[in-house]
Amino acid sequence: MEISHTSVVFKHRKAKVNDIRLHYVECGHGQPLVLLHGWPETWYEWRYVMPMLADHFRVIAIDLRGFGDSDIAAQIGNEATMIPDDILRLIDILGFKSVYVVGHDLGGLMAYAFTKLYPARVKSLLLADTPLPLVGVEQPGWPEIQKNLWWQNFHRVPDIPEALVTRRERMYIGWHLKNNCVNSAAISSEDVDEYIRHYSGPGRLRASFAPGRSLDGLAQRMQTEAVKSLEMPILFVGGEGSMNDILTDAAHKIGSHVATAVAPDSGHYIAEENPTWLAERILMMQR
Repeated sequence: MEISHTSVVFKHRKAKVNDIRLHYVECGHGQPLVLLHGWPETWYEWRYVMPMLADHFRVIAIDLRGFGDSDIAAQIGNEATMIPDDILRLIDILGFKSVYVVGHDLGGLMAYAFTKLYPARVKSLLLADTPLPLVGVEQPGWPEIQKNLWWQNFHRVPDIPEALVTRRERMYIGWHLKNNCVNSAAISSEDVDEYIRHYSGPGRLRASFAPGRSLDGLAQRMQTEAVKSLEMPILFVGGEGSMNDILTDAAHKIGSHVATAVAPDSGHYIAEENPTWLAERILMMQR
């Protein structure tokens, strides 16, 4: 598929959502598409993909609460539980009855939770290199997979990650951005600067670890409120040098209309390493 697009202007906006001001960036026109970033990134991870979609979607790239230019809540503690409601409140404010949703990494988990809690509001879902098992999805090989994702449990330890990483943000976050890529040139030194700028501010590291530390609360909520199976079209994408297709079996347990694909020449950061390929898959969501 050949993608063409005109130059677009990214519009930075904020909306009062629940107990915070949520920052989001939008462009384009058409059906609404929500993009949710991963860790350690912000809305900025979608900078290459958004212009390719602007002729087909009204694209809304959100900074999750506590990330980027979104507010940090006065009381941190239930971020994972709150984020699906942040998304719901924002699309209500924007007047959208239903949206297309794309999430990567942490954003993929939040996209999945939002879709399970509010399925009538989601037209289709794309999860990009999102670590399974998601809540309610069994993956027999998960313990072995998780050994390569050591930082997930590290981040859940109270206080210690902040103490060790503060003033070493460039070393730590830069390591993730470079070592989880196949195409390391896709994320430049200037791009790393942009991410570090947001993760180095007062309270930002703690806020970025908060969703992982509150996943148990989200799991409890989903056990009582979420639908058991999703009926909308779902695409699970793994990076060739990252998740690849090792979670295909688990991905198919998410719903009744699930497809999988592997992003070539890409590690974990598909939106930056192979944005054209990913944009093509997102455009297919409208079909």
